[in-house]
This record gives sequence, structure tokens and C-alpha cells, in this order.
Amino acid sequence: MGGYTSSDLESLLSVDVMAEDFASRQLAYGAMQKLMSRDLPYIFLFSPLRTAIADKDLMGIVVSPLGLQCQERWHLVGDSKDSLGEPLRNEH
Repeated sequence: MGGYTSSDLESLLSVDVMAEDFASRQLAYGAMQKLMSRDLPYIFLFSPLRTAIADKDLMGIVVSPLGLQCQERWHLVGDSKDSLGEPLRNEH
């Protein structure tokens, strides 16, 4: 995957590697950002439709364009039961 090449970008990257001071690196990064925003080496051409469904007792869900995020924050509230009708323990 990939294939973007730019001799200008390569030159700026070598300036960054050789720069001994922050100001020179900052100028190089600014020039790289302008170059890449002009070239647009990567553009999303497809964005799938995503549907999220959750039980009303599941809290802490974060939905983003990349899918469901922050699973470590998910937690149950209320009187949730498992598929056999047994109460679920809420560990939060």
C-alpha cells in the first residue's frame, strides 16, 4: 500500500534529520505540511455506513467514524441480565 513519492518532501525530511535546532525543524515541518496539503497523498474515497446497537443499560460507548471506541469505558447500569436471565454483575 502506498506509493506516494516526492523529492521535495525527501529534501525536507533530510533537513529535519540534520537540523540541530528547534527553529530549523519547525520550518521544515511547516514546509512539509504545506507540501502534503497541496499534494494530498491520501484521501478517503470510501466511508462505510456503520450502525451501532447496544442495550439501554450499556453506558460509556463512544461512536466515531472509525467504529466503536473506548471499550475500556463500557459498563452496565440498571438491572441487566444475561441470556439465561441471571443478573449481570456491575464491576464499575
